[in-house]
Amino acid sequence: MYRPIQDYAIIGDTHSAALISSDGSLDWACLPHFNSGAVFLRILDDEEGGYCAVTPEQLKSRSRRYLPATNILETTFTTASGVLQLTDFMPLRRRQEPTHTGQDVDSDHQIVRLLRCTSGTVEADVEVHATFNFARDRAKIESRSGALVFRGKHDELHVQGALFQVAGGDKARARVQLHAGEASFIGLRHAAPRTPIVPMDLPRAEALLGETREYWETWLRSCHYRGPYRDSVLRAVLTSKLLTFEPSGAIVAAPTTSLPEQIGGERNWDYRYTWLRDASYTLTALMVLGYYGEACDFLHFFRRTCPNLNKSFQILYGIDGEHEQREVELKHLRGYRNSQPVRVGNAAATQKQLDVYGELLQCIYLYVTHEAFAAHREPFMDELWGLVRQIADHVAHVWRQPDSGLWEMRGKQRHFVDSKALCWAALDRAVKLADVMQGNGDIALWQRERDAVYGSIMQNGFNPKVGAFVQSYGSEDLDASALRLPIIGLIGAGDPRMLSTIHKIEQRLVRKGLVYRYRGVDDGVSGEEKGTFSMCSFWLIDAYILLGRLREAEDLFEHVLSFQNDVGLYSEEIDPDNGEQLGNFPQAFSHISLINSAARLEAAREGRKPTPHAIIEGGSGQAA
Repeated sequence: MYRPIQDYAIIGDTHSAALISSDGSLDWACLPHFNSGAVFLRILDDEEGGYCAVTPEQLKSRSRRYLPATNILETTFTTASGVLQLTDFMPLRRRQEPTHTGQDVDSDHQIVRLLRCTSGTVEADVEVHATFNFARDRAKIESRSGALVFRGKHDELHVQGALFQVAGGDKARARVQLHAGEASFIGLRHAAPRTPIVPMDLPRAEALLGETREYWETWLRSCHYRGPYRDSVLRAVLTSKLLTFEPSGAIVAAPTTSLPEQIGGERNWDYRYTWLRDASYTLTALMVLGYYGEACDFLHFFRRTCPNLNKSFQILYGIDGEHEQREVELKHLRGYRNSQPVRVGNAAATQKQLDVYGELLQCIYLYVTHEAFAAHREPFMDELWGLVRQIADHVAHVWRQPDSGLWEMRGKQRHFVDSKALCWAALDRAVKLADVMQGNGDIALWQRERDAVYGSIMQNGFNPKVGAFVQSYGSEDLDASALRLPIIGLIGAGDPRMLSTIHKIEQRLVRKGLVYRYRGVDDGVSGEEKGTFSMCSFWLIDAYILLGRLREAEDLFEHVLSFQNDVGLYSEEIDPDNGEQLGNFPQAFSHISLINSAARLEAAREGRKPTPHAIIEGGSGQAA
């Protein structure tokens, strides 16, 4: 039986992540990295997909939470005879001596599940079913050095702790009985074939919990936000950190693939990749809260991955900098609630999306203008300026071209207004960066082309017949991305054209207080979205803030917050009719949009006016 997408919570180690349902079933994990084959994937096939389930006997109720200031999940099961506390985490710790930029976290590539009876007596069944390589490789089970080993073609899963017995085929089961004060554990460690077993006992499992808790609590102390929505902001920033890939500095859009944006449809995409757009948005939000190390790591990643903008630039890359992302359909999997196909890889890697240049330069602008940059200003300055100059020169020559746009539409390329606006932002930030970084280049060209982009948008992007900035030149379709125009500083929120655009979006794209990205548009994929886009709802909040309509902004913010799941997480979309979350989960840009809107609200309450350069945001939305 499939659980609702919003029923899941995430744990991770900044190398990969796992999803756990509210009833204690581990139903998704790609190990050892985000881009690895899934070992547990019941969320995509409830018959063939692997899992690790903990099922207490005589269950009466359950609840869950994250331990404060951490990504450690605690689920409490109340049974007829006692209370069982299940603590799930992926161990990690900060390295004392980082090997190089981006590698400052140690990971064991394992999942630890601690079971503790806090009162009475409890009994629980534990079942492990490992399905390697997205259930394409059948596992064999053997005992080795006191551990149960699930062995696939190219990797292994070492299971320790509870006394497991092979239950036929490729499953193992254990029966756990605990009295008040007693504890047990399940250790699930990924390893290469024939890797020696690393012994684990209960004291070691508890020590790993302490190390992991210390890491998260220490990392979170740097968060600057102190406003009224602190709990939601802290969960959003912790979730954003989980989507970073420490070994390279990359950032994934989401840790999952093929969770559908339309139940039963084909709008299912693999988001376990690094979109330059998503990464830039995420880093912008993190920097607003005081986190700059992640930006440094990512900018190094991008420079290594794309040393030559003209020859190696893509809109997305693999987490190790891979350029080729062939899209494959896994026809043997049923998909979440029979939503097929299940996809691995993403063909959007070959698309032209001109907006990403503006997002990247916005990220760089915010990075180099913060005080902490002075500490490493000299060694990185020349390298960064070379990138800025290369991007600005490129945008100055290509901005007139059509592209596939922010939403990665899989049809004919168009002159998307959002893409033009972000080209304007790229040139505008480059001009400003030339002053800040004292860099040389054809700045006069950038200024001329920036002004030309502005004139083009004002002449072709605003449709007087519609009374709004439209999705693309010559169209009459509305697009919520128009809400970003005042956010990036292209036009004032109070400009009559912008006021009219906001009003039209409220009329046509808002349903029950939530915002669709577009409606009735041929995006090159069959079917139509049922879900509103969480990020777009936050954009409307931002528009209200910029207009000084703070009461409306606060009311809408709290309304959107009401659709978080019980542990504060969002997927990509929300069905306004039933509140169901849709799409990959948890989604980076939903959480960073929350962060940015909360920061703007706090600034507005304190009488501070956010400057355009500090408030860009957005997402990697697939045309689905």
